[in-house]
Amino acid sequence: MTTRRRVLRDLATGLAGLAVWPAKTEAQDPKTEEPSDSTRSAPPDTAASHAVVSIPLANAKDLLTIGGSAVVTAAGHTLLLVRDSDASVVAFESRCTHKQVTLKYDHKNSRLNCPAHGSRFDLAGKVQKGPAKEDLRAYGAILEDDAVVVMLPK
Repeated sequence: MTTRRRVLRDLATGLAGLAVWPAKTEAQDPKTEEPSDSTRSAPPDTAASHAVVSIPLANAKDLLTIGGSAVVTAAGHTLLLVRDSDASVVAFESRCTHKQVTLKYDHKNSRLNCPAHGSRFDLAGKVQKGPAKEDLRAYGAILEDDAVVVMLPK
């Protein structure tokens, strides 16, 4: 059984891993010493910049089955959650990046569709067909017992 502490640790570790640390702001001469700790960029404070939200599956019953999807509001974000496998859920902002129309999940073709203008996105949030030009904003999400846990920016 997965513990909430492990889930939070795994989500924070994944987000911290996306940061480039230490960041080098100027090219370094190979003959010079490594920069001191005071000149390195600090890793992001994920606990301060993100909110961890637990969404009970009882509130999103379509996520109980593989291929199900649900639009939910949590921590000021309207999310489109998709149950893409037995052990996995993906989470995105629910609106198309073209004209902010709420997206629909197409289980048969494993993609997110905009019903208004025809934009399509894959399950990584990447644009597959326009008119949208920007990818969807994706969030870290995992299944934990009877809930979906999502890490959202504050």
